[in-house]
Amino acid sequence: MKRVFSCFLVILCQFQLVGQYDIDSSFNNTGTNEFTQYAGNVVNGQKLAYTSDDNLIIAGRWNDQLTVWKYTQNGQLDISFGQNGLTALPMPVGVWTLVKDLEIMNDGRILVLADALLFNSANLDYSQCSIVLARLMPDGSVDPSFNGTGLVITRPQAGYEYVSRTLETTENGGIFVGGYASAYGHFSCATAQNDFYAWFLAKFLENGNYDLSFNNSGYLQRPSIDIAQNVFQPVTYNASILDIKQLPDNKILVAGAFNGQDNGYFSARILQDGTYDPSYALNGRSPIHDPNIYFPATDASYAYIQNDQSILFTTQYVNYGTNGNLDTTFVRYYKMNALGSIESTFGINGEGIFAVASNQVRTTFDNNERLIFAWYSKKLNGSQEVGFKRFLSNGNLDISFGSGGNFIHEPILSDPFMNMSVVNDIQFNSDNSDLSIVSFRSANYVPTSFRVLNYRVDTMSNNASLPMFDESELELYPNPFSHSMMIRVTDNWIGANAVMLDELGRVVARFYINSPVYEMHLVQIQHGSYFLILEKEGNQIIKQVNKI
Repeated sequence: MKRVFSCFLVILCQFQLVGQYDIDSSFNNTGTNEFTQYAGNVVNGQKLAYTSDDNLIIAGRWNDQLTVWKYTQNGQLDISFGQNGLTALPMPVGVWTLVKDLEIMNDGRILVLADALLFNSANLDYSQCSIVLARLMPDGSVDPSFNGTGLVITRPQAGYEYVSRTLETTENGGIFVGGYASAYGHFSCATAQNDFYAWFLAKFLENGNYDLSFNNSGYLQRPSIDIAQNVFQPVTYNASILDIKQLPDNKILVAGAFNGQDNGYFSARILQDGTYDPSYALNGRSPIHDPNIYFPATDASYAYIQNDQSILFTTQYVNYGTNGNLDTTFVRYYKMNALGSIESTFGINGEGIFAVASNQVRTTFDNNERLIFAWYSKKLNGSQEVGFKRFLSNGNLDISFGSGGNFIHEPILSDPFMNMSVVNDIQFNSDNSDLSIVSFRSANYVPTSFRVLNYRVDTMSNNASLPMFDESELELYPNPFSHSMMIRVTDNWIGANAVMLDELGRVVARFYINSPVYEMHLVQIQHGSYFLILEKEGNQIIKQVNKI
């Protein structure tokens, strides 16, 4: 995957911005590669990660086998890895796996987290829903130091199903796993009973055994009311850990979501003995309640703990049209600071929202702490486009990216067989010069497959920042506004072109600043968040506004 650096031309007066992602033609000559098998096989690449030398590891399933693939920088399977480029780990009879997380360790070993599922349709119960940990050597062989077989399948507490969401490794080789648990027979019917549902955090030693020094048992399992602390009253007792971070002082910071009926997120800081750290938030826990959040504890919600211990939460929910077909997916994102409170300077009062025509959106970060979302959108001719949206670290749309913060690419021109694709995972390499996507596909000519796409990232323009100006040079009032807004500028900005964009980057208003005080009449635009951009002589000011 070669690095390409090019000039980045911004024609701001027309607000047509050049995209900074280019499909990498050195990757399989097309920038994309699809792994398919004959009819009757089910294959799905679910998580991806870069090795230290920029090769790609993908973990997923091939029928009932947990499978790991390795692709070289030229987009081909590395035949020196495992068996001709892949390693397949058989599961017990009738059990199939769903990969949840993937990590390349510092020594190159590959750690995979998955769930082992056996669906019993008679009582809607996953009667063998277990945590799966697999560890491979860098060459794809199983790691014999990990439980002797390279594979651990376990449930911390008898009588419960375990759905994993995330893993975290420690410096000494320990492994944390987090997610949620439900009592047998209650996997899909949440009710307000304290002993039926819980979030869990388990810790394993490097050899795959439970670390009994953590809470004297190797795991924690507690209901959501333990986190909520009567800050608000949950409807159910279910909650899920979505991310874990081992802190330098040996404390553990976790972030997660309550059940969809409870409408909220949480964070907690936990000591090695299983108790909460009283110096963090409210008795070591921070519940956040927001009635606008939908279904946060499902697989459509994520949490990302940053190095400064702030936390970004994202969730998505689908709106279906009158005919039952997919209409729009709404994505909401929130920021919690290192103290466990909503970061009010992020986005608008700590949150943001946007909509795309897709049914699954995935998230990653670049080295500048910018937030990148990716998704597939189906075109009218049956082919599909990959969409990207980028936000700055303050939660505002990065209009220097693509066109008004959005970049659309069609990886396979007029591909009539791409009748369903979803982005499963998206990751940058270590220096942000490459970006890869793994997507699930269901096509006419194969039952299922997965596609890998690789993009070169224009790091020169990608890391460039626009000139900064004193906030006092632009004043907007009222903000939020209802019908009109006054713009007050210094003399430097008289004669500036101005444009207002919605959250999808579409222009909703244009005007010319011809005096120090200018009034915008915006009765015709809908309620929501917008970006006001002033441009003059190559300089610009960007501010976020909100119509109520």
